[in-house]
Amino acid sequence: MYLQLECPYCGMKKYDCHCHSIRNLLHQYQSDKRMAKVYQTPSGFEVDLYEIEKHVIDDEQGTYSVENVFTATRKLHNHSEIYAENCAENWVDEIIKEA
Repeated sequence: MYLQLECPYCGMKKYDCHCHSIRNLLHQYQSDKRMAKVYQTPSGFEVDLYEIEKHVIDDEQGTYSVENVFTATRKLHNHSEIYAENCAENWVDEIIKEA
């Protein structure tokens, strides 16, 4: 007897499936210091957290470069979209202090 494991999302054989890498961007939140992106995945919702760093290029002209530094991913697979959105907002509003 041969046991064939199939992906519950696409029906393909598990070793042929690429669903585990699918992340659809739903929302993005941003302030001067932080950014968060809410994704939907086959497993549930995930939120990527970023710190925004500004590097001065020319102080006299007021020019600077901006770098989004990835901090962490919150995997909220057993929660709703609103819960993931609230997590993103709380990160951007600095209610969540550390990733």
